[in-house]
Amino acid sequence: MLPVATDDEVAVETHRLATLAPGHPRHVADVVQRDAVSLEADVDAACGGGVVQVFHHFLLAVDGDAGKVVLREVDVDTLAVEYKVHAGVVEALALEPCRETEACQHVAGCLLQHAGAHACLDIGAAPALEDNTRNLHSIEQMGEHHAPRTRADDSDLDVQHISFGARGRDTRRAHRVSPELPALSLSSDRNHRLGRSAVLSREDNELLCRVGPGTPMGELIREYWFPALPSREFPTADGDIKRMRLLGENIVMFRDSEGRMGALAEACPHRGASMYFGRNEECGIRCPYHGWKFDVTGKCVDMPTEPEDSNFINKVRATAYPCRDVNHMVWIYMGRKAEPPPFPDYEVNTLAPELVSEPNIMMEEANWVQNMEGDLDSVHLDWVHKRLHEDSEPPPLGSNGFYNPDPKPAKLDVVRTDYGAYYSGMRKMPDGREWHRINQFIFPFHTMITVGPVVIFRAFVPLDDHHAMLITQAAMPNGPAFDDEYNQLQIDPFKEVGGYIERSHDPRSYYMTVANKRNDYWLDRDVQKDRMYCGIPFVLNLPDRAMTELMCGADGEPLYDRTQEHLGTTDVFVIAVRRQLLNAAKQRRDTGEAPANVADPHLGRVRMGSFLLEAGADWKAEVAERLDPDNGLPVAADLPLII
Repeated sequence: MLPVATDDEVAVETHRLATLAPGHPRHVADVVQRDAVSLEADVDAACGGGVVQVFHHFLLAVDGDAGKVVLREVDVDTLAVEYKVHAGVVEALALEPCRETEACQHVAGCLLQHAGAHACLDIGAAPALEDNTRNLHSIEQMGEHHAPRTRADDSDLDVQHISFGARGRDTRRAHRVSPELPALSLSSDRNHRLGRSAVLSREDNELLCRVGPGTPMGELIREYWFPALPSREFPTADGDIKRMRLLGENIVMFRDSEGRMGALAEACPHRGASMYFGRNEECGIRCPYHGWKFDVTGKCVDMPTEPEDSNFINKVRATAYPCRDVNHMVWIYMGRKAEPPPFPDYEVNTLAPELVSEPNIMMEEANWVQNMEGDLDSVHLDWVHKRLHEDSEPPPLGSNGFYNPDPKPAKLDVVRTDYGAYYSGMRKMPDGREWHRINQFIFPFHTMITVGPVVIFRAFVPLDDHHAMLITQAAMPNGPAFDDEYNQLQIDPFKEVGGYIERSHDPRSYYMTVANKRNDYWLDRDVQKDRMYCGIPFVLNLPDRAMTELMCGADGEPLYDRTQEHLGTTDVFVIAVRRQLLNAAKQRRDTGEAPANVADPHLGRVRMGSFLLEAGADWKAEVAERLDPDNGLPVAADLPLII
């Protein structure tokens, strides 16, 4: 083995060991037993002790016992955060040609695809690595020098892929942050080159986005209560039945004679007729086809086409989903458990009704993940929503826009938790203080974004793979109560840009704005030229839709092909949330275990906030008390969103 004395040689040696695994697993086991100590010593001499630990865990993932190589589960996310990976290693492994090697699917997969994905690797201080061409040439030369030995029985060895789950992680309640999920930090103004090292595979992209019955992500979401439609859609008992579509399933929703909310599969269990055309009367829906009647629990309470002495009525049930009508919103549970999990105690669910607003809703014609990722992205404020100058004249429609006195992009600091994740987007103020805008992600699709002295709670509810509703509720924990004028604005928040289209029987038409992709979202080029960076009226998330709805796959499907992305340092929170969701979905698929906030929804009882802190302050310690909703403090709003 050559002495490891330079960045390039460290990278070459790592790459060599990684690429041995697919074709020569037994040789890698030999390396573990014979060369690990020597390699660590060489690396330590060149790079310092931090990277040694990464090599140690990386190499010991190979088990050669019993003539069989099994690549054990390695939580590379945690390792990468715990130990600083040297610049040469990451830079070499992130090279585009390396991603095409077999190693990407085997041992090296953890480093090639995931080490940079959480944006916690310090690859900024690598002046000797500016020329990737030179490094690639060096790798090729060294790879020839270190040609692997062959074994006649290699073909008989079984190599299993490494799993990158968070299986069995400790999810202790203390601080609501798992000790094995440290904070991830990136300085946006450093010379980082994540390139494509964080890009999802096609398989993971499909797993992340698809929500139909039987899909891993769809089944994860079904573990939770989530909002379906506002209470105002069902103003009276025995009122109109509403069609709805959620997670790719067609259902009907209604308020029965006693005021209880019900949700049933649209197809009657008799012969599949649509219950939408049924009669909502006397505590149940009666199918118009043959008169079979079902209550909110799915129990068949009348079967007039069968003999009176038949017990067939006791053998037929409609698929029913429990509902809860709380603070102007109807929540639904679509999971498989006979007993639903505890109802979530978010502030919008526990405060007095007058302290919680009517929900405002916007239909989005794209996959739910790309819609939600707009909320996870702090830096887009400096572009999509900004006015051109601090004193720009207000546009004729919508908000005056965001203005950032710091010309540099926000510095992001991410904390992954057992309920999801949160981050600080730090911007420098002219007086030297630091503005920390702290936003939350809560499993399965909730965000809490900072806009002022109110709690903002949002849900990106998938109707199917191509449509989602953005539902937003505001809360004033310390008052005052929301007045009728404010609530009316929430019911029709897009009035100044034409409001909503005329609704049809199709749920995908619900809350669809007049300003949409068919008319360029009312883009005004004059406003874009003189006043706002984007000429689409800044009315809630209308400009965001223009960014996300037109993200499509190669076939035009409104589900973006993330294999085409080139992620940068300011994508750190998007990347972290993707990984949290993927880990959670895979864990539930493989073990049946759901995230901790299903059984203990109090874990997600948190807040967002806007904080002005002294330069260099420990922001986590400074803000901890004010992110806890149960301490009686008002919502943190040291700076408004629009400044």
